[in-house]
Amino acid sequence: MLYDKLSVTELQQLSLLLIVGSMLTAFALEVFLPFNRQFKMFTKQFIWDSYFTFIQLPVISIIIDILGNYLKTEKVPTLGFLWPHHWNAIAQTFSILIIAELFYYAYHYLGHKSDLVWSIHKYHHQYPTVYWNNSATFNVLDIFLSAFFYFLPLLLFSVSPQVQYLFITLSGVTGILIHVNFRHSTFLINKVLNTSELHRWHHQSESMYTNFGKVLCIWDWVFKTRYEKDNEEILKAAHAQNQK
Repeated sequence: MLYDKLSVTELQQLSLLLIVGSMLTAFALEVFLPFNRQFKMFTKQFIWDSYFTFIQLPVISIIIDILGNYLKTEKVPTLGFLWPHHWNAIAQTFSILIIAELFYYAYHYLGHKSDLVWSIHKYHHQYPTVYWNNSATFNVLDIFLSAFFYFLPLLLFSVSPQVQYLFITLSGVTGILIHVNFRHSTFLINKVLNTSELHRWHHQSESMYTNFGKVLCIWDWVFKTRYEKDNEEILKAAHAQNQK
């Protein structure tokens, strides 16, 4: 497999290229095919959101990476002996993704159910309309903790760099694409993935205690927190609110 032969630097570059590409794609789609046409992208908030996207998020990512490398250097005991390292990179990535999604689900659930965690997570919910550039608009402590718990399984099971960067790419690309103000239908895909159609409902006050997954909605199915409804209802509510 060609991917397995890439160096760590090449893996990093490929991951960055795909994430930036998805960001540019999301931007173009929102400009030409917006879901909520009344939403204005270029406001003062866009500048502030850009700080979170292009400064805070990369800094937090670097800190998480440094922390992970430090723990590896200190040879902290792991569960790597339990991991199927002999599987191909794609199979390992989806396996670790399911575990990471459980960690993320637990933290995200607390973000809505615990008053303490909600006090920092609510910053992300201040705007009901999601678009590509507010996917990273979080309180700094909140985004650190969510990223830490999400990536912790990669350290716990000592996955390879190939699996690590496949995971990071998948997480980064989908993190943008579930936060798009783009009119589309994912059909049956949202039965497995936490698409923008599902995530929009997570940002509505009436259904904010649902759809806690990041990439997958598997744990929402398991814990019965998955919520699906026609997104047109969101537009109707938004338009009615604007007319008041």
